Amino acid sequence: MKLFRPGVWPSVIGTDCELALMKAVEKHFPAIKTKRILCFWHVVKNLVVNCKDLFPIQERWEEFERWFCDVVFSKTKEEYADTLAEFKEEFNWNDGKPHQVTAGASTEELQDTVDRDMERQALVYALGQWLVPYHHLLVHAWVDQFFNGGITVTSRGEGAHRVIKQWIGPPSQDLDQVWEATKLAVDDQLNEISTTSARKHQTTPVGLLGQFYYLLIGKISHFGLYKLQKQYALYCQQARREAEGERGDDSICTGNFHKSMGMPCWHVIKERLAQNQGIFDCKFKDKLNNFL
Repeated sequence: MKLFRPGVWPSVIGTDCELALMKAVEKHFPAIKTKRILCFWHVVKNLVVNCKDLFPIQERWEEFERWFCDVVFSKTKEEYADTLAEFKEEFNWNDGKPHQVTAGASTEELQDTVDRDMERQALVYALGQWLVPYHHLLVHAWVDQFFNGGITVTSRGEGAHRVIKQWIGPPSQDLDQVWEATKLAVDDQLNEISTTSARKHQTTPVGLLGQFYYLLIGKISHFGLYKLQKQYALYCQQARREAEGERGDDSICTGNFHKSMGMPCWHVIKERLAQNQGIFDCKFKDKLNNFL
């Protein structure tokens, strides 16, 4: 907290699964000021450590992992509730209670009961440890309600930490040496970012020529342009289907892409073009600066 000026709050903080760190962030950074994200990669890593051995068949474990990911990537709260219910049914939730062995059960029936209860134990861990108490920090139906640039893992922060450690060197350094090394590391990173950004702004990515992109070429990064290209391609695909007399995609726009990435999704592109409006309003251009 002391590193921030009064009244200045970080927009988003991503953490690993360290409970003490999560509680400290929750205490010192109010949710109304700072949004929080739980690193998906660390959660899956914990899932592997605590649940994989409960599945004697590899294919069944892979199914469990895929189901878990489907729940996390739910786009709406309704989809989350439905997928979670199916997840429970698929892996023998049984209201969280152990499966009982039927009297006089055969060896095969006994083994089947044991296997189902082991799957239930994995489900109890996944729900009790992550999906229920921390769904608002993990599931996309919640974390995509605010701008995060599509970053839901802490790998960038960990990579920056590794770079700083390389600059600092051995642990025998005194505090002054650590401070000077850290300043040099930050200056070097800023210089590299500035150089890379300038180089990209002087080039045009392949396949992004045309009137749709001309206001943006040279102003935002290639990463942002390619993200926008995918949405424009979806719009073009739907437009072709409708022109050929086919039924277009009637899916309801969740708004998640626009909120989390700061740029219009294909639904917004379609609506604005239909009304002869400009795609890139001032608010959108300001958001795109986050991709520089």
